[in-house]
Amino acid sequence: MIYHALLQIGIYVILIVGFAFVGMLAVKPFFVRKLILRNGVLVEGCIIEHRREFVWGKSYLSKSINYLTYEYEYQGTTFTQETRVTQLTYFAYPDETRISVRCMPDDPTRAAAVDFWL
Repeated sequence: MIYHALLQIGIYVILIVGFAFVGMLAVKPFFVRKLILRNGVLVEGCIIEHRREFVWGKSYLSKSINYLTYEYEYQGTTFTQETRVTQLTYFAYPDETRISVRCMPDDPTRAAAVDFWL
């Protein structure tokens, strides 16, 4: 009887820890973006590429996942980032559109576009 109760408690603990871990993985990109937007250096960037991935669902209809690639320069070095965006943002920013980008001064590869929401 005690063994059964301990096993049940152990399963609950594993489930709670698992859900907490998955939740942290899902929320972490938003905290990183917030940190970059708050502490990053503002530089000018440019949209250089649009990319779409089509994912087939349970029906014949598919959904697209939209990506924008932009480049920016910090202290003489050019960096490139690709970010997932909404369909509205995807069509609102054609190639060669100038955008504002914030990058971290200690690690310029960590950047976030300021002009559009993901």
